[in-house]
Amino acid sequence: MRRVCLMLISLWWVAALCAQEYAMHWIGAPAPDSLSHVWFRQTYLEQGQPRQAYVTVASAGYYKLYVNECNVGTAVCYPPRRAGSAEVVSMTFDVTPYLRSDTDVVALCYAPSYPHVDSCQVSVQFYGVDSAGRTFSRVSDADWLCRRANSRWTLSGGERVDGRYHDSSWKAAWFNLALWLPAVARRDRKPRLVTYLSSGALTLHHVHTDGYRFFDRDSVGVTYDFGKAFHGLLRFTLREARRGEHLFYDGMEYICSGEMDEQVFPVFKMGDCRRVRVTGDRWFRRDQIVDVEALQMVPLVDGTVSLWP
Repeated sequence: MRRVCLMLISLWWVAALCAQEYAMHWIGAPAPDSLSHVWFRQTYLEQGQPRQAYVTVASAGYYKLYVNECNVGTAVCYPPRRAGSAEVVSMTFDVTPYLRSDTDVVALCYAPSYPHVDSCQVSVQFYGVDSAGRTFSRVSDADWLCRRANSRWTLSGGERVDGRYHDSSWKAAWFNLALWLPAVARRDRKPRLVTYLSSGALTLHHVHTDGYRFFDRDSVGVTYDFGKAFHGLLRFTLREARRGEHLFYDGMEYICSGEMDEQVFPVFKMGDCRRVRVTGDRWFRRDQIVDVEALQMVPLVDGTVSLWP
């Protein structure tokens, strides 16, 4: 009986570490839906560079984290989750190498876990030790800003990226404030179960870039063959594409910006590829594609992520 009790206590303790209720500081876009990607950001004024800092992000979707325009972590995106899963996952990142002495910008590109609609999109805590040795903690609230990203999911489960609205300044210290709205601070009606992932969690990393073996052209498009199957994404370089021109491949839709050279790739979507057919609208030409890259992803342990500082 004693062994049974000890076993039950141990199982309860392990479960409590993996999933527990926690008071989150949820924010979201004013009108959330199941398709739109959202940019979130906050600028913090500093009096000297903090000695050490961490960012903890909890979300039921996917995100990419940036501090002072630097992509935090080595994974393609966070957190690792099963397709269609909407469980809340919390991860902590050491952001000390990215800090500045005047301002620190914390920004996220968020994607919902389609087809789920969640008004509580992200919860962020930025904390650590400041330049004077004092501890600090800042959380996401209605002072954060948000804006629709230039990418979104499609109803078929693919991704749509509009290059005409590409704006690299969305995560920079200097940006156009007129394009942004205040985020909405939200509270769950009941506490959620939160799964905490440590540095032992496997996340997808880019490990190899390869080119195609050959291609077949027809009257409406071109098919690229990479010789062997891989999991990852494709990146195309276009030259002299028309502004507003559409490109389609492997569940991806891209609208061209009209710049002389532009790169076409998804923000979050990945899949299994070997042969990929590329088509477009009436403006598309095969000779506009000047480079094709296959970016292979594999699950690896991300050493930049930690459970606790």
